[in-house]
Amino acid sequence: LMKGFLILGTQRTGSSAFAELLAMHPDIGCGWEWANRAGGRARARVAERALAGDGSELPAKHARQLYDILGSGASWLGFRLLFRASHVWVVHPRLSPSLWLDGLSYVLKWVEGHPDIHVIHLVRGDSLEWLKSKYMAKEAGTYAGTRYPTGLKVKIPVGDAIRRLQCKHWIDGRIQAVGRTNPYIQLSYEQFREDNSRVVKEAVRFLGCGPTSLRSTTGKLCRQSTESAVNYIANYQQLVKGLRSAGVPV
Repeated sequence: LMKGFLILGTQRTGSSAFAELLAMHPDIGCGWEWANRAGGRARARVAERALAGDGSELPAKHARQLYDILGSGASWLGFRLLFRASHVWVVHPRLSPSLWLDGLSYVLKWVEGHPDIHVIHLVRGDSLEWLKSKYMAKEAGTYAGTRYPTGLKVKIPVGDAIRRLQCKHWIDGRIQAVGRTNPYIQLSYEQFREDNSRVVKEAVRFLGCGPTSLRSTTGKLCRQSTESAVNYIANYQQLVKGLRSAGVPV
């Protein structure tokens, strides 16, 4: 039976590029967001079956990828489970309808009940860059591997941005808590962007695989933006002022 791991985090943390490079290690099979079509409690069930090598509840293309990994001779099997940091919630971010649909509490409870599952937690610390990525991807309609159109800018509602970031920080804190029960490593998007080879090899070591076996650290996916957030956010100064007034780190 293959050993299991999960890549957890919020959306827009570079998980696509990270997973692509991690999967270049011959001992590591890393899938896409296999359980993304399941919702609520079902997401944990689908994830559990996938890690057990059962693709019966996966979309056909995901099931094919799973069975290809099972036949590859890899010793590790994992995939990405991401959660939406929404601005739509009342009283507390944990009551967000998006997190209920994403099955956050069910997934993490299941993970904590299986202490053999290794958790790789991707975090993105730059609030403005994360917001830029979130809103630009939605505006452009492209979420991985395609550059944003030249000249495209977005106006980000300050109130929504504050609530999204509060939700994001709570999600990251909740994921971090699984380190009490499971093998856990937190990796930074910013460090990955600066030196993807070093960060991927850190994950490889965490899984106990030899870093010298890594075939490549050059993937097919390209960065979607090449400039800082100030060049993409139309109301940048207003947004910075609003986040600082709310005590949200920028």
